[in-house]
Amino acid sequence: MEWQTHIDLVIPKMSSTCYVIRSMYLFNVTIMCLLLFHNRIWIFWGNSSESGKVFQLQKKTIRIMTGSKSRTNI
Repeated sequence: MEWQTHIDLVIPKMSSTCYVIRSMYLFNVTIMCLLLFHNRIWIFWGNSSESGKVFQLQKKTIRIMTGSKSRTNI
């Protein structure tokens, strides 16, 4: 499988995870629980040219977990 194909398959799954974390955050789940969930679900993606999409989604999720605004530097 090519890396691009793999990323295209993983991005929708990561988006679903982001939604779950947002839902957990809205129910005032502690940051420690959110971090544990995040670390169990996602893996390190390395230095691929396609990893930018994954990295952006991870940053979005971290902003959700910390209650940061969308333009906050992560």
